[in-house]
Amino acid sequence: MKKVLSGICIPLILSGCMVDPVPSIDLMKGSGSVNRAVDGRTAFRYVVSADAYNGVVNAPDELRKQHEWLIGSYLGEGGHCPNGYQITNASLDSAVGAYVYEGICR
Repeated sequence: MKKVLSGICIPLILSGCMVDPVPSIDLMKGSGSVNRAVDGRTAFRYVVSADAYNGVVNAPDELRKQHEWLIGSYLGEGGHCPNGYQITNASLDSAVGAYVYEGICR
């Protein structure tokens, strides 16, 4: 009986110490918003944590490519910019520790 209990209890105790990978994956995805102006123009803002790809992507140009892929995926999945998009402003906001991309749909 003692072996059975330890076989059940130890995995349960250890599972309480494990880290849920979903928040880490969500951090790597970033977050976006889209708005449509009265004149019909569609604009977007996409934010990616500055720490999201530390140790995974180190070169600035590769990091930018990864961010653009994320933006394109986000806009494409939502059907927001069927004719493509243009990034009009990209900055690193050190106050929040994130890259902020703003742009418009074509």
